[in-house]
Amino acid sequence: MPKKAKKRHEVPKTLVAFLWYFIKPYQWYVAGMMLSGLYWAASKYALIPYAFRGLINGIITAVTDKTKVFELVKDLVTVYILLWTLNAVNLRLLAWIELCLFPDMRQLIIQKMAAYLNRHSHRYFENNFSVNLPRKLGELAAGTVFIIKRLDIFFKQGIGLIIAFTIIFIVHPIFAELLLGWTMLFLTVTLCYIKKIYNRSYTFVKSKRTLLNRIVDSACNVMNVRLFARHHYEDTQIRAMSTQTMQRDRAMQWAIFRMDVLKDIAGVLFISGMLYCRMAMYHKNIGNGGDFAMIMSIAFAVFGNFWYATSQLVQFAEEIGKCAETLKAITKPHEITDYPDAQPLVVKNSEIIFDKVTFGYNTNNPVFKKISLTIAPGQKVGLVGFSGSGKSTFVSLILRLFDIQAGEIRIDGQNIAKVAQNSLHENIAMIPQDVSLFNRTLMEKIRYGRLDATDREVMQAVKQANIDISEMPNGYQSPVGNRGIKLSGGQRQRIAIARALLKNSPILILDEAMSSLDAITEKNIRNCLNTLIQGKTTIVIAHRLSTLAEMNRILVFDHGKIVEDGTHETLLKKAKGHYKRLYETQVGGFIPDS
Repeated sequence: MPKKAKKRHEVPKTLVAFLWYFIKPYQWYVAGMMLSGLYWAASKYALIPYAFRGLINGIITAVTDKTKVFELVKDLVTVYILLWTLNAVNLRLLAWIELCLFPDMRQLIIQKMAAYLNRHSHRYFENNFSVNLPRKLGELAAGTVFIIKRLDIFFKQGIGLIIAFTIIFIVHPIFAELLLGWTMLFLTVTLCYIKKIYNRSYTFVKSKRTLLNRIVDSACNVMNVRLFARHHYEDTQIRAMSTQTMQRDRAMQWAIFRMDVLKDIAGVLFISGMLYCRMAMYHKNIGNGGDFAMIMSIAFAVFGNFWYATSQLVQFAEEIGKCAETLKAITKPHEITDYPDAQPLVVKNSEIIFDKVTFGYNTNNPVFKKISLTIAPGQKVGLVGFSGSGKSTFVSLILRLFDIQAGEIRIDGQNIAKVAQNSLHENIAMIPQDVSLFNRTLMEKIRYGRLDATDREVMQAVKQANIDISEMPNGYQSPVGNRGIKLSGGQRQRIAIARALLKNSPILILDEAMSSLDAITEKNIRNCLNTLIQGKTTIVIAHRLSTLAEMNRILVFDHGKIVEDGTHETLLKKAKGHYKRLYETQVGGFIPDS
């Protein structure tokens, strides 16, 4: 096998690298946030308290002659007001930086991660609950912003604590010792509880996610709930999960409550210690009123802001865990990738060759073993066989929804593993049995087959596919619901046929494309398809064998092997042929021996 390509749309897989990847384009904004934080810490814990100290000392000095108060403190009042004004300006500047930074960062994260997500293999989406993936992208973007904001808060509080400790130490070391002791006690209480709270928070979030998934699963399968009369069962299951989630939420809240009580006690001890020491110093005539006012203003600021910062640690840890989990789920390596020198597929004749192809969803249990086959240009090939015989897998390999383990699949001599995937899919039109439709208007759904198609071309495709526009309340602008829920099965398939008609690719695949159509509509569609398939290599999967009578060739699959190969008439002539038994089962109504 040739050397694999470097994966496009690569994104970091570890949280630290991920954060830096998305911070880097905005590093000047982040630098602005840090400078704003430095000024905030200096202003909050040094400049404003120091100006307040001078103001108090000035007032105390003039207490015997109140007429001189204004003269003594007017400059300090001006400075004090100016500092608060600058602090307000700084906060608005920070808000402006966040306004410039975070909406754009959220958009970039969603854009990059959605691009990476959409390039995962077919197997990835089969193995993951796809309803959750868009929500996870939104949570990742929101969580990243939350983490960056909290890192800014922790940075500011850390710098502020250092400044506060330094200023208080200069005024009197004993107050600095009290601040240091309280900080250690506060952090010890927080750290002792943080792991317990995080574990309970993680359990609660996981339980809540399971509950929401159950509700979504129930809502998405509401028809089954009705048909099996299982409303009471679903209610019971959701009630049990909801009760468990509530209990885990309460356990988490109790742990937070106990931690907050201990932090309250630590805070009371801190403020009491400060006041007691100041009273003792006043009794010994040490220090002045301004020093006391400054120390207490710093102490209250430290207490309030430090309390807020530590209260964010639990949610901070939770968001880190959630983002790391989402990254792990989304940034798994892409299974199907283009090679470094992948060229566009050039289709001239539409010849398809399977050359000793081996493939299995599980490598220990292959579906195909060294299967070789040539589909000639323009040939119309039908695929038949019981469910699980390998028909859909055969088609999936042509579309390269999975990579084979050995051999080659070539289209016009080009190994499909070496061509660009987009070009491969552009040259193949498929009409599936289970039609997937976007929640968009009818015009948009059909034009998806060829984005540059004119309205006239879309209308022609609609006419050829026998779609009755009069059934649509708003004509071509009719919304048809999520996955086409407002349409019947036949309507959805006719839209898929119109989309394929508009795409007009040289290779056409039909997977039970007419299984939901009535006899009259099927006849009209078949006439349309007879025109469509002219000059195209066509592969048709069908359980209704009458639809294969006009095929040039029919391949009969059984347990991953092609057991018969021929025309409808030729295969019916085989006395004990597999195809003949299948045909007689449908025509005669009996079930053959297995």
